[in-house]
Amino acid sequence: MQRRTLRAALTTAAALITVAILPAPAQASPWVGVWIESHISGTCVSVPSAADGVSATQEICEDLGTQLWTFDDAATGKYRIRSLGTGKCLTGVGTATGSPVQQFACGTGTNQQWTLTGSGNTFRITNVASGKCLARPGKDPGTQLVQGTCLITLAQWQLLF
Repeated sequence: MQRRTLRAALTTAAALITVAILPAPAQASPWVGVWIESHISGTCVSVPSAADGVSATQEICEDLGTQLWTFDDAATGKYRIRSLGTGKCLTGVGTATGSPVQQFACGTGTNQQWTLTGSGNTFRITNVASGKCLARPGKDPGTQLVQGTCLITLAQWQLLF
């Protein structure tokens, strides 16, 4: 009786250990329907239309598909940021400070890959191709977003679920 109980306990423990060390399945979209809100102004990243080449802007946060974003896995620690409203991805156009951030059909280029660094729920969103951060050069709604230096508060964002 004791051997049977011990064997059952060991079998259960072995199964649990095996399950615990198996990698989790890859997920295409770890975050879906997320607002990207400025840490300072409280405005959200938005795109005004579905056209390619439209600049991302900051707008008063509303429950609009053009302000809701999906973070698709692009590579380890890198994401494509895709609009739920347009299905297109935020794209760093150029590599200089002040270069625009626009939307284009999603692809595999590093100009459409972004990394998140930060703590808590405050992040810097950095374009892989340029090494520059998603930034807002002004505080007013409608201001076009750019790629800027990562060391300023204008490049800090919160993800709201």
